[in-house]
Amino acid sequence: MFRKMIGTVVILLLFVFSFAVKTDAQEAISPEKRALIKELLEVTKVVEMSNSMTDTMLQQMERNYPQMISQMMSEGGLLMDKEQDEFQKELIESQLRFSKRFRELYPKRVNMEQVIEEIYYPLYDKYFTENELKDIVVFYKSSTGKKFIEVTPQLFQESMRKSSELLNPKIIQLVNEIMQEEKERLSKTQEEGEPSED
Repeated sequence: MFRKMIGTVVILLLFVFSFAVKTDAQEAISPEKRALIKELLEVTKVVEMSNSMTDTMLQQMERNYPQMISQMMSEGGLLMDKEQDEFQKELIESQLRFSKRFRELYPKRVNMEQVIEEIYYPLYDKYFTENELKDIVVFYKSSTGKKFIEVTPQLFQESMRKSSELLNPKIIQLVNEIMQEEKERLSKTQEEGEPSED
């Protein structure tokens, strides 16, 4: 169960860093373009947003993961009521320990500014000209651009919450259906493997 939880965190972090590309293109970036990329990253608060998104995903996981697993186990008929309560308590405690430890170690192990530089400088250099970068910086310095930067964390948080509300019931139902199919398949396999009594 804990391995699944770790897998979930890894998937969430891969989402945050899905654009991670190590390349030697950084050396080819002109000083003028590098300065524009730096300004863009500063004005868009990329480091703060990345940290905020990671925190939001952890919070979402802390809220939803134990409940979702518990509901799947309950609906799948895998646990009795007493076992269900004990399992849920254990799962919540485990999730909280994991999140606390992750939050403690993450800033020590991940230099976000270095990660951002390795990801964004080559990508912005690859996809945008200096003039386009200037235009983007102008936009983000405008009142609309500033508002976009300001509300992006809330947009992300609310979209995660709403996605979870919409998708969790469907995911639980799908998992339960697949678990039921597997139970039936295993029962059938066992029945076919039993020697007939003549």
